[in-house]
Amino acid sequence: EFRLPVVLVVRRDMVSELRWLLLGIASTGLAVELELPTFTVPESGWLDDTIATKFKTALKAHPQRVSLTQAEEATFQVIPGSKMSQISKILAKAVRPKGKFYLVDIRGLDLESCCKCGAALEHRIHDAHHADFNLHKKNSHNSQGCHNFRQLAARTDVILLNIDLFDGALCCRDKCSSSCGLTKDIKHVTYDNFEVGYGAHLPKQADKPRKFLASFRGGCHAGWWNSSTVRRDLKSSADGLHERSIVVECGGFEADHRTFKCCSDVDHSTPTALAGGHRRKCKMTSCEAGLSYKGLIKSSKFGFVPHGNQRWSSRLTEVMAFDSVPLIVSDGYTLPYSQVIDWPSLSVSVPEDTVSTSSGLQTVVNRLRGKDSTAMLQKMRKAYTQWVKTPTNRINALLLSAAVAGGIVPAGKFDQYSSIAQQTKITSPSKKDKSTETAKKVASAKQKFSQLKSMIETYWQGQEVPADTWIFPPKSDGLDAWARKIARAIQHDQPLTVGVIGSSVAAGHDNCAYDSFENQLQRTVHQTFADVGVKFAVRNAGQGGGCGDNMFNQVWCLESMVGSDVDFTFYSWTYFEAGQHAPSLSSVHELFVRWSLMMPRGPIPTILYAQGVGEYQESGELKSKFTRYGKFGFNALSITKGILEHLTEKPPAWGDIGDGLHTTTRYGEAETPQRKKSLGVFYRNWHPGPLGFQVAADAIAWRFAVAGIRAAELLADGAHYDHSPQPVPFVDLGPAQCEEVDEHKQRPPPLMRSGFCSANALPSCINHELPTFGTPQIQSVAVDDTQNPMISRTVTDVEVRAAPNSTLIPVEERNLEKCMHADHCRGARSRFMTYVLPKMTVGHIKVCCPQLMGGECGDLLLNATYFLGKKQLLNAREDNPRKCVIVQEQFPVPNSAESKGPSYLSISWGSEILSHLIPYISHVISL
Repeated sequence: EFRLPVVLVVRRDMVSELRWLLLGIASTGLAVELELPTFTVPESGWLDDTIATKFKTALKAHPQRVSLTQAEEATFQVIPGSKMSQISKILAKAVRPKGKFYLVDIRGLDLESCCKCGAALEHRIHDAHHADFNLHKKNSHNSQGCHNFRQLAARTDVILLNIDLFDGALCCRDKCSSSCGLTKDIKHVTYDNFEVGYGAHLPKQADKPRKFLASFRGGCHAGWWNSSTVRRDLKSSADGLHERSIVVECGGFEADHRTFKCCSDVDHSTPTALAGGHRRKCKMTSCEAGLSYKGLIKSSKFGFVPHGNQRWSSRLTEVMAFDSVPLIVSDGYTLPYSQVIDWPSLSVSVPEDTVSTSSGLQTVVNRLRGKDSTAMLQKMRKAYTQWVKTPTNRINALLLSAAVAGGIVPAGKFDQYSSIAQQTKITSPSKKDKSTETAKKVASAKQKFSQLKSMIETYWQGQEVPADTWIFPPKSDGLDAWARKIARAIQHDQPLTVGVIGSSVAAGHDNCAYDSFENQLQRTVHQTFADVGVKFAVRNAGQGGGCGDNMFNQVWCLESMVGSDVDFTFYSWTYFEAGQHAPSLSSVHELFVRWSLMMPRGPIPTILYAQGVGEYQESGELKSKFTRYGKFGFNALSITKGILEHLTEKPPAWGDIGDGLHTTTRYGEAETPQRKKSLGVFYRNWHPGPLGFQVAADAIAWRFAVAGIRAAELLADGAHYDHSPQPVPFVDLGPAQCEEVDEHKQRPPPLMRSGFCSANALPSCINHELPTFGTPQIQSVAVDDTQNPMISRTVTDVEVRAAPNSTLIPVEERNLEKCMHADHCRGARSRFMTYVLPKMTVGHIKVCCPQLMGGECGDLLLNATYFLGKKQLLNAREDNPRKCVIVQEQFPVPNSAESKGPSYLSISWGSEILSHLIPYISHVISL
């Protein structure tokens, strides 16, 4: 057969329409190029070191760079941020239009001063080998610089570039609070060491058998500030393993800095031994493997990439360049270009602790022997050649990673694209071709969602059960709201995300976590969405009631718990609502619905009842919510409503098997007899069982299928949606309906006030409990921050404590990894703590504690002294739930200074308070 090579050049604004085409062209022999975004770079201001210079040189030589006179036209403006003084200048730059970004290179920026990690910082080493991290020593206590950096990182038109998303020079890694890794929760891309530029070392002939399974040769130092002992541990473990297929050699360079010799008598407990890979006092011998450094790597299937002076090192690039599969042993290391390189398919990662013993290393060896190293090697070679081998490759990877992070280009399998090797005239399909492609994609989407709907209805012998599990038939405009969410995701290849808050029902307690309704929903619909180019995900932020939470404090932290990028929100606090004051519950539902719709993507809210609705709901409260918010997609569902109307005469009792039609879940048919029976339980107790959760999951999946069909119809009619969804305009929500409560008749004081409902703003929160998927709006700060008015107060190290995982899992399933629950009761405490609160509209502040010390802890919070700025707050009082206290009800004077900008809340326990009576803090909330 003869095939004519064809190059199809795809503009970035055409990627969405051509995704379906890209999936099929691999078999046709077509080569696909993706147009990369344009960028511009300044002529000065870069860190004066070898890597930065080579990075800038590579940028300036890249064909996608435009001149500075076209800077505003460029998708990216790449600028240096390696000095604190540069950060303030960048902050002063105008906000870029939507879809255009500043790429700020912060390599070399001294960030460890922005993270107070304890005494370990006192042992920092500054010598000639660490000069690039010592350039800004004069700023090591520049809290204003840290404040500026946080502001920069929060800008939506900024993408930070660094070798590691954490500051590579930090000593503390994961031992600090979340404020330590200042960049970890923001969209970023990374680039690796441009100084490593090995040539074409990949083999040009068939592979030969490799002599070793895995190898390492290098300095066995402890890393800067003793940040990791993994290299010493790896050497000791390998020596005790006596595995000839594993080679771990420690050593250093001779005086010529060319000849590497191994060290036969290294004291691996001595921090100075072979520090930085340079020769120290040890007996130098020839290395046992008898191969050069390059030869050893090429003779190994896997090459160890352990933590070095920092998490990042050039060894990753070296292992790839010398043709071995990377075996990464560096906790917290953020791999470069992860938006375009599928690292899990071409590398192996193991925790540092795993190799700290010979038995642990043996486990790793057994795991490696089960890997298809040949297939991984082929994928590694392709990724290396395409994205890493040359500076131009790396710029391509950097730009495309940034385009994905910024939402310009959808995430995908970028190994289908070839890197840009030549300039080609950009052409686009005709309008007729584009219309045909869109029509095919829409038709495929309608078919996929119809298949999902048919599967669910066949299983339930009709649509009645999944349809009537919902409490109200959807309004037509409400169904269209769901459909528009799905249509936009299909049109722009965007993810679609569901966020869930709730009690132990949402967390899936008394069940295997795999069987929760969230996980069942994910498995039921994810392939349908994947088939139409949409990544579907469910985030389960459910928290067991043992931590003392309830709906009254959790709803305030909705955005920080599920993330600001969710498209649908679910709330499930059924059992905690029993016996509560009806006006309070009506108010908390009002806040959940309104605050959901006000979030950045306007997620559609749903209330889930684990059984029937309460009496107060039957009086019309829920119907009132649906009447006012149903047009935005709001609804509620009850696990028992559909089966009671169509399959059974009474609700299943605790421990009952079956739903009136099935005796196990769909996937239970393939399980062991014991697990199959367990999966048939409808209610474990007050918690639903797997079969009960399946009813909820199928009802939600059915609604997604119906809405998906409608979405395809909207797209077929020519509907077009903006790339980014918007919150529901506040004016469209209408007047809030939160009822005032007579506090003399209701104790403890209720959480809700009508002023909260009518506020045109979302609350702010920091939630130390887990899981939390969003970025906290409230941040903990060091009290020596110059912006902190309580700077003169002393502070002790913050202690963080977490409760163990829940063991509320059927006994016979507790050994299954997939059954472990994710929720943890967790908090932080110190004798003096400070939090920075964003601008407030009402002036309401509350503080909560986790029940880590046994019993309710709210009373202990009343023993603290609270300051807002320098002003002492004197009226702290008990809240509902009793794990919380209201520090300030509202601003005493409207339009006070605290309403115009950030405020500092300090919490102090005096010396007369015994240490064991200082509670942990789980939440700080403000509005």
